Amino acid sequence: MFKVLQKDFTPAEFKRVEYRVEVDASVSAEDLLAPECWAHVAKDKGAKLGAIIEVIPRNGEWYLRLMVRGKTETGLRVAILQYTEFKTASAPASTESEFEIKFRGRAGWSAVRKSDKSVVFEGGTAREDAEKYVTEQETALA
Repeated sequence: MFKVLQKDFTPAEFKRVEYRVEVDASVSAEDLLAPECWAHVAKDKGAKLGAIIEVIPRNGEWYLRLMVRGKTETGLRVAILQYTEFKTASAPASTESEFEIKFRGRAGWSAVRKSDKSVVFEGGTAREDAEKYVTEQETALA
């Protein structure tokens, strides 16, 4: 029967290495599984077996937690531990909105009027901020 030895039983905080990466909204979780994606950081001494990497896109639409499984000559082999996509409740498909909600980089989450492409709301830190504005506008017009 296998028994854990005292020398192998250490507090995780003494061994744990964690990183956080922010990526553009155009990057997908699939993109991050390619070892070459990590080529520029693979030589970091902390990027070793068991290191944790959390990834968040700048638009905040999902969260990804990876574990380093090994190194290659050109990057890191990583595995997905957790992937969470943040969905929001949307209006029924039969209701056509006159606004489009989109992430606009430094301008944050915005509401754009479809008819003339005017930005009517910007600076939202989450999609819900722009959705709330649109809902308020559409309720006021109803």
